[in-house]
Amino acid sequence: MNHFRLLAIGTMMFALASVAQQAATAPGHGEEQDHSQNSGPAALPTIEQHLKMLSEKLDLTAEQQAKIRPILQRMQEEWQSVLRDTSLSEQARHDKMKSARDKADKQARPLLDKEQKKKLDELEQEPHPDSHGNRNGATQPPN
Repeated sequence: MNHFRLLAIGTMMFALASVAQQAATAPGHGEEQDHSQNSGPAALPTIEQHLKMLSEKLDLTAEQQAKIRPILQRMQEEWQSVLRDTSLSEQARHDKMKSARDKADKQARPLLDKEQKKKLDELEQEPHPDSHGNRNGATQPPN
């Protein structure tokens, strides 16, 4: 159950990072923009927000939370580094952020039980309105 939440959080972080990435590469984006955890609509959620969401979705124990927190911290540090790197193309930025998310998922999954992993898998399959530039919250129609 905790694995599912972690995966869900990772997926949500990825979706949020995609929005942040798009904002960072948008025309008129300058160096003066703050990429801190609490800046504007493109801000990444804080580690505590991410952990809280995972904890709620996956029913993480206090021990699991303590072990997952540093994993989320490293992932977020990597994401912030990627967002600050103005030399990266949008695709390279996306790929690096996905790689950081995948690495965090790989590290966190062993900490989850079977049910949590299943929930995380399901959460990762859910559509996320913040991904792929869809900022108005509308979901894509089914094919």
